[in-house]
Amino acid sequence: MIVVSDSGPVHYLVLTDLINILETLYGELLIPSAVVAELSHDSTPSAVKSWISNAPTWVSVRSPKKLMVLPDHLGAGEIEAISLAIELNAGLLIDDLDARKFVAGTSLVYSGMLGVLIEAHSQNLVNIESSISRLRQTTFRISDALAHQVIEMARMKTP
Repeated sequence: MIVVSDSGPVHYLVLTDLINILETLYGELLIPSAVVAELSHDSTPSAVKSWISNAPTWVSVRSPKKLMVLPDHLGAGEIEAISLAIELNAGLLIDDLDARKFVAGTSLVYSGMLGVLIEAHSQNLVNIESSISRLRQTTFRISDALAHQVIEMARMKTP
């Protein structure tokens, strides 16, 4: 399954050294050029900038042929990622709440950072507790209650 990603999931998977689970889960990752720009921005952590500048072969940069008309408050990365996912009927990785609310009204299959970790745990690719612990060492915001909920969901999904 091909998946398109916004910057958030890639950013945090790189920072937690879990980025390679995307290849195992999806095979191919498409990143729009606006997302590449966000991942390459001066304020982006050096590990993320280094990863995107030397992206593995299972990652391709592709921009949508046509941008969807989306709410003005969404960023360029979200707009390009959603537009490309709709154009290709691909999966979508996106964490921005407003973008997810919009996507919920479409036929797209989407997930965020936590959903990726749950799926990776269910396939024995990661340990959910240590993955959440690593994630909490970054700037990713997750409450104790949500962290507990994610861990329980992952445990229930494990065969």
